[in-house]
Amino acid sequence: MDNRTDPIEIIARVSENQGMQRALEVWLYKTHQEGWPVTVESSSVDQPRNDCGVVAVEGLEYRIRHTKRVRRRVAIVPAGQHLIAAAVDSATGSPTASPGPGSSTTPRGPSR
Repeated sequence: MDNRTDPIEIIARVSENQGMQRALEVWLYKTHQEGWPVTVESSSVDQPRNDCGVVAVEGLEYRIRHTKRVRRRVAIVPAGQHLIAAAVDSATGSPTASPGPGSSTTPRGPSR
């Protein structure tokens, strides 16, 4: 296992004014500095979209984009709670019952 930063984690921080060409150049520079062999498959810096281009790193394709930085809520799932149940809790704002250790996960029908 090597100590290189994974290409998906490499972020080229450039301003809106510097544009997509600069974003692609900075990402390529940082990726090369980490020791990854990069091949530019296509470049679309002159298009009105936010895609800068597609690159290949060791056989895997990555799409490079120039977008505004987005901050999202991050949640830590408590031990014993299923990931999907935690996502439902986050989306609905109400906690779902999580079975404890040794509990049955069989759904119950209506009580009589």
